[in-house]
Amino acid sequence: MELNAAEAPGGSMKLKSITSFDGTKISYAFNKPVKNSRKFLVFLHGDASNYTVYKPFLSKYRELNWIALNIRNHGGSGRGSISIGNMVEDLHIVLKHENAQESVLIGNCLGAAIAVEFTNRYKGMAHSLILITPFSSETVRLPWLFSVLSSYMLIFIRPFSKKNRALRLNDFHKYKNKPFWYRPSLDIRGTSLTNGFTVIKLLINTKMNLEKIKKKVLIILCEKDIFIRKSAVYNIAEQNDLIRVKIIRSGHNPLTQNPRELLRACKAAIG
Repeated sequence: MELNAAEAPGGSMKLKSITSFDGTKISYAFNKPVKNSRKFLVFLHGDASNYTVYKPFLSKYRELNWIALNIRNHGGSGRGSISIGNMVEDLHIVLKHENAQESVLIGNCLGAAIAVEFTNRYKGMAHSLILITPFSSETVRLPWLFSVLSSYMLIFIRPFSKKNRALRLNDFHKYKNKPFWYRPSLDIRGTSLTNGFTVIKLLINTKMNLEKIKKKVLIILCEKDIFIRKSAVYNIAEQNDLIRVKIIRSGHNPLTQNPRELLRACKAAIG
């Protein structure tokens, strides 16, 4: 495996990259102030995003060990075949390389699906999970509509997608106060043109089976999230005593819309 590391400004954080099982470059931010510990916080972002959405968490927990991944086909990482399984293997390679043996997995949207599947495959490496607005066939409103719209959008935009266009690492908190239409421009510059809709189709066809998970799980939902069916999430939680649900004031993107309340909601679960 090829590994490249560059010291990043501020504290002990480094920006690293590693070559995954299929040759795809996977980049991640890395912080290890506690040298003799194998315990890590692991941050997994959502669709059409990157690790920078977790900046408030990375600053808050700078004295703890953490890894913040840039998922394949997102800014900072390379292009590769898209599947939850491939993303899980990317994460496994990174954690194994960094000797992270006991992790609190914190996943938003797409990252939540990766965290759950990783826990199912590598139970011994996951301590607990925090799932922020988990997006799947079980939790989303009108999944058939998302599937149809994504399919039609892919037909329309695929001829215009440039496969060799560099994926830009945008800082989402730097632009959080821009008008609402500015966020899609960051998404398009930071991911492949077709990736966002491909991931939506992938998530709509993903069943997380949370009721069967054997680790402690905190699910965070948002009051103004129009995409997630809260009743469906509560029904899942009722089937597993290890699952807790919290609701915070935000829309679907609490990492940039209300990070302070999100941090408070996660505090007890992170420890």
